[in-house]
Amino acid sequence: MKVFKICVAGFFAGCLLMLAAACGKSAAPVPSAEEAKPFIAAVGEYLRAESMGMAVAAVEQLQVESSTAKAVCRMKEAESSYGLTVTWEFLFQKDADGWKVKGRHAPR
Repeated sequence: MKVFKICVAGFFAGCLLMLAAACGKSAAPVPSAEEAKPFIAAVGEYLRAESMGMAVAAVEQLQVESSTAKAVCRMKEAESSYGLTVTWEFLFQKDADGWKVKGRHAPR
């Protein structure tokens, strides 16, 4: 019985440590409309160039580091009223003309 109590205590201690580690990670802050504006424009250009009938519904996260950036965007159909959305992650590179999309994928 003593071994069982030690195992249960160890299990709960491990769970608490994992929970504390997960809580310590903070998500990137939601950007203001002004901060998101150039990235929404870059995504719009990318979507037009790729002939995708999508639009940015919201920028949920934005991380900018010097001349690169990463944004998590909630996307919607441009001409739909169904309200269905999908989340994509975009990678950006800044050049002389501003921010450009360099890639996208669905985040995991």
